[in-house]
Amino acid sequence: MKIYKIELENYRQYRGEHVVEPSTDDAHNLTIILGAMGAGKTNLLNAINWCLYGNEPSLEKTSPELQQCIANEKELQDKGHVVVRVRIWMGINQPEYFFERTICISGSPTHPEEHEKTWHAAYLEGNNWKSSSGLDWGYMTQFNNLVSNILPEGIRSFFFFDGERLNDFFRKGMEHEVKEGIIKVCQIELLDNCIDHLTSKSRELRRGVKGVSSEIKRISDEIETLAQSKKELEKGN
Repeated sequence: MKIYKIELENYRQYRGEHVVEPSTDDAHNLTIILGAMGAGKTNLLNAINWCLYGNEPSLEKTSPELQQCIANEKELQDKGHVVVRVRIWMGINQPEYFFERTICISGSPTHPEEHEKTWHAAYLEGNNWKSSSGLDWGYMTQFNNLVSNILPEGIRSFFFFDGERLNDFFRKGMEHEVKEGIIKVCQIELLDNCIDHLTSKSRELRRGVKGVSSEIKRISDEIETLAQSKKELEKGN
């Protein structure tokens, strides 16, 4: 999964509209973002998290006091009312998913007032975009389901993390968290559940029904295939 484009509008340091287009070329798929302290490098990462999940984990840990006002302070001081918006296009070989989170903020940086929390999500099906939107962040089922299909919130920290905190990420004692994240990404837990279900079904058939040997064989073959897939995934990790 690649991020094709990020659009930011009045989000923290990003006054006005800004567009970031990471490299998606398979031969040159590394994008380096440089900037002075306070230029907004970490807040680009926060913007991705805010758009997809509605929070900013990096600020929650390091500067919780900055979460009071998400709007660009200069824009809010000058106009008294600003629209804060982050849009993200993602996909494998082309943009296939779109996410947008928007909030209107009035007042001042020290006393912000939030209004009109809207969202928009879309995905590409064939050649057509299927979209949904809403006027309340409390009802974002389609949005959240689409995000979960790509990157569940529980494992996002293994993909979106602040490079300045790598020492924390790899500190002693994190082995269990890393392993759990890998298991979730590889869906080993899902394979386990499938194996358990099919094994139970096979036992029921063997106990209660005669003349279904072909069905039992089919289920047994499925169990063997899933078990082999699980074994290969665990060996790769």
